[in-house]
Amino acid sequence: MKNFLKVTLFSLLLIALFSLYSNYGIPEIQPAPPPVEEKLDLGSMTMEQFVAVGEKIINGKGTCMLCHNAVGGRAPLLEKLVTTTPERLQDSRYKGEATDLESYILESMLQPSVYVVAGFGKAGSNDSESPMPNVTGGAIDLSEAEISAVIAYLQDLGGAEVTVEIPTGAPVTDTVQAAPAKAGPLGTAEEIVAGYGCGACHVIAGQTGAVGPDLSAIGASRDSDYLRRAILEPNAEVAEGYPPNLMPTTYGAQLYAQELELLVAYMQASVGGSGESGQVVKPETPADATPQAEADGEALMIQHGCGACHKFSSQVGAIGPDLSGIGALRDSDFLRRAILEPNADISDGYMPNLMPPVYAAQLSAQELDLIVDYLAGLK
Repeated sequence: MKNFLKVTLFSLLLIALFSLYSNYGIPEIQPAPPPVEEKLDLGSMTMEQFVAVGEKIINGKGTCMLCHNAVGGRAPLLEKLVTTTPERLQDSRYKGEATDLESYILESMLQPSVYVVAGFGKAGSNDSESPMPNVTGGAIDLSEAEISAVIAYLQDLGGAEVTVEIPTGAPVTDTVQAAPAKAGPLGTAEEIVAGYGCGACHVIAGQTGAVGPDLSAIGASRDSDYLRRAILEPNAEVAEGYPPNLMPTTYGAQLYAQELELLVAYMQASVGGSGESGQVVKPETPADATPQAEADGEALMIQHGCGACHKFSSQVGAIGPDLSGIGALRDSDFLRRAILEPNADISDGYMPNLMPPVYAAQLSAQELDLIVDYLAGLK
């Protein structure tokens, strides 16, 4: 009886110590803030500087050049906009209210389907519907000042007089590819598709984009690893019939890890659509983690306090499983799940709820991928 009491008291004491250490001994990790955006003072800006801001937006945040380029030919060339606008305004198919170049550019950014250049409409729409999204919504989300800067750049690009005035209100952000400002991860694949503007290019989740491959049945031909890699490294494997560099390479830093996994799971389950996914060329499946990925993954684990509980590299934590050789025992799927859902598979000899289930909402998709690659290489 005395031995039983001793064992019970010892167990309770051990649990109490674990709880104390979990709550107070492990540093609390706050989600990394989005990139700092430099604010530009519009009041002291010259028109030449304002035009330069528009060029940055066109080539970056606005993602305009993904379609308006000579390589893909999926949208009219912007350098011809000035010379073609008069005939577009006189076209019998034009249903808008613009009267000059400035108002036409503004209208085409906010109401792209008011006039669709022949041959550039959505498939099956007979050029009545544009694949271009409203630039004030989705992942593009341009402000009034940013739209004015784009108009100024397009006027200047075509050699026309710049008629817009530099706004005197809120400052414009000098950013090319900023992470979306969100309170936390979006909760469904449909929200992610809408929030990040995936439907502007792809057929997915009720959206009918025609710039990129049709994803309505992608799960029937591609596994999760391919889908994850296609989002994080879109140029690693390019679908046949599509040029490289169409898809932005920034989603790894913009998506939360939880959002990435929701999106991958949604696409993996998409096996019955009308479209055929493009065949892949230039297969470039990564093997073990590269030295750079290993270094980044190790640094991220130390940054997020993993060494307080686990042993790896120079870290000597003893609360959780030893990870120094985990890559020889577990595959990447297990490692990813262990981080996102730590209670899904409990290692023998360890209690549930020791590892906080918060990393899915704290790590970016890119960070998660680097950590998984690093762990997979520990053999």
